[in-house]
Amino acid sequence: MHTMPVLSPTQLPHSNRRADIQGLRAIAVLLVIIFHAGLPLPGGFAGVDVFFVISGFVITSMLLTELESGQGLNLKKFYLRRIRRLLPALATTSIGTAAIAVLANPIGTQITAAFTGIATSLFVANGYLYRSAPGYFAPGAEFNPMLHTWSLSVEEQFYFVFPLVLLLGWRLAGSSAQSNARRRTAAVLIFVMLGLSFWISCEMSYQHTLLPGISAPAQFAFYASPTRAWEFAAGALLALSGVWLQLLSASAALTAGTVGLAMMVWSALAIDGHMRFPGWVAWVPVAATLLLIVGGSAKRNWITQFLSSRTAIWIGDRSYGWYLWHWPFVVFARALFPHSALAIVMASALSIVPAWASYRFIETPIRATKRPSTWSTLVLAAVCIIGPIIAFGGLWLANRTIVGSSGAVQIGDALQLHVDEVRHCEGSRALDPDLRPDCRWPVAQARGQVLLLGDSNAGHFAEPVIQAANAAGYDVSVATLAACPFVDLRIYSNGVANQACQAFVASALAEIEKRRPKLIILATASDAYIEESSTTLGSTPDSVLAHSPADKARVWSEGLSSTLAHMTASAPVLLVHPIPRFRTWTLASCAAYKVWFDPKSCAGTTTRVEVDAWRQRAVQSEMSAVALNPRAATLELADVLCPEATCRVLKDGVWIFRDGAHLSVPGALTLSGLFKTAMEKQADR
Repeated sequence: MHTMPVLSPTQLPHSNRRADIQGLRAIAVLLVIIFHAGLPLPGGFAGVDVFFVISGFVITSMLLTELESGQGLNLKKFYLRRIRRLLPALATTSIGTAAIAVLANPIGTQITAAFTGIATSLFVANGYLYRSAPGYFAPGAEFNPMLHTWSLSVEEQFYFVFPLVLLLGWRLAGSSAQSNARRRTAAVLIFVMLGLSFWISCEMSYQHTLLPGISAPAQFAFYASPTRAWEFAAGALLALSGVWLQLLSASAALTAGTVGLAMMVWSALAIDGHMRFPGWVAWVPVAATLLLIVGGSAKRNWITQFLSSRTAIWIGDRSYGWYLWHWPFVVFARALFPHSALAIVMASALSIVPAWASYRFIETPIRATKRPSTWSTLVLAAVCIIGPIIAFGGLWLANRTIVGSSGAVQIGDALQLHVDEVRHCEGSRALDPDLRPDCRWPVAQARGQVLLLGDSNAGHFAEPVIQAANAAGYDVSVATLAACPFVDLRIYSNGVANQACQAFVASALAEIEKRRPKLIILATASDAYIEESSTTLGSTPDSVLAHSPADKARVWSEGLSSTLAHMTASAPVLLVHPIPRFRTWTLASCAAYKVWFDPKSCAGTTTRVEVDAWRQRAVQSEMSAVALNPRAATLELADVLCPEATCRVLKDGVWIFRDGAHLSVPGALTLSGLFKTAMEKQADR
């Protein structure tokens, strides 16, 4: 990717770059690509952190060469080099991705892809994704073909700022200071920056808000330059100590490289998306990279020979282009072949072809240009910025056309938000009538009130419950909170307590005692909380957390029984069992050309056997809790939503489901009659 001065014998013939650094780039890009291909390498995403450390080391080494040459640091020359090195390949990938995305991108994420692409061209993709996306590992993020460009924006922002930081450290030592003294002064300044950045990164990774205006600190920690700067700084500090690195003995270098390789393997296998990242654990891949660079600073050994092999160098040379192209290929393969894991692996591998072409016909010729003028470089920059913006604007316009087609209109109806979201009936105090006046649906001369409570799996019942209750003469109030089951438990998502959920349950229970409704309808995705590994449950703040599905099912039954006892003291409860789940399907992921030409091909299926196996523990837990509370009853919808051996999301031209875990508005309304019957049977007279 970059050039740097000679630091060791580990180099290519006729080149001023370290060959083992190219091998490290090969490891970094392979980690990321294997992870994105869905292969069993849970920590592969840490390959991005490897790139950050390498960039800090290489860029600092380059800048030090200029600073110690006696001619000073030529910032203009540095920024022009970055333009020629980074922008042409990025612009080519962006324009190509925008063009393919018109037909191959999921229709539900085309607008997000367009705005992410525009933000990428303006070097702020990380900021846009922090503000707009639910998170790098969140469902839906995997269908944005420009998601991976957040790291490029972080790197570009580093290039803007870091040379000035290094120059400041250099000048603080004084004009008469020797080179070593200046290095020490710069190192102190960068070390302070590293410490501050690392502290902020760790605090925010664990949801501690340190900066004003940060609404999602963990997401900020993942995407933001200030929380990633320490990784570049670590590489920079190693470069500043380059003089001493060359004094290492061969055995010390081999030991450092061996330990670094072991740590890299541990990072790839032990870190996963459920951990708070970057956080403290990010030090492992960062330290691994530093040690591998140290290992390559002395005489050749088996590690540097491996990293300097022809294959490793070949991949490392093309790592930038491969990183750019692989993720759009993965997204398009996932949209076009949603049930084929092999297609994603093949797409990841085939993305090396445009990466090779980019290196051969774009990156190498531009790098080989002798003495390019400032004007020509600035024109190149303008083309590389404006071209992708126009292309992604075209994607936005294409989406406007596609969503107007008949198939897209039908799918759009299925994807419309449920009324609890439209009227903002979510929140920790969603049942407070003063805060949520629009979340009540009254009728004249009402027989009483029906309450609908729970998470998003209660929200998708809002339309049929309102319709049924009003038809039966009841007022209706709706209060939901996404990812919050209405149960007397402490919910931990990836190890972080959902405190808003506890506040929601406490507030709603207090309001129930005041209102004394005729019926409470309770619905949660209990199957997800019990079966998915990202959630842990605890009955008290000091209790041992339940991790396994069997333990969580037991704790769930106890917590639900406690909640039902509290609620039934005020009103009878109708508990709705979790609906059938299509675990590998979502309507919004359907490729645009399918929506346009054959919307029925967007449909998914699962088997009733799979549905029942997934729900078994959850249903049994709920039945056990209800059995202990005489004023509670259950409503089972699985036989209606999946009456045959094969469960279908599309029935008689109606999209029953909007994604794998939620009903569509039209699909939910088909249940109005069932809710009315159950309501009249269970409600207080």
